[in-house]
Amino acid sequence: MAPNPRDQKWHSLAEQASREMDPKKLTLLVDQLCSALDERGKPLAIQMLPII
Repeated sequence: MAPNPRDQKWHSLAEQASREMDPKKLTLLVDQLCSALDERGKPLAIQMLPII
């Protein structure tokens, strides 16, 4: 089975955050990680709807 791109995104962000030493960069990565995890919880069809 091919890896889910949504899972790859948050895994990559979590890995980067675990190694980041700069507090400002870490904050940005954690924000991105939270967003990626929030998106992961939504059904794919909802994520593809345009934002108006």
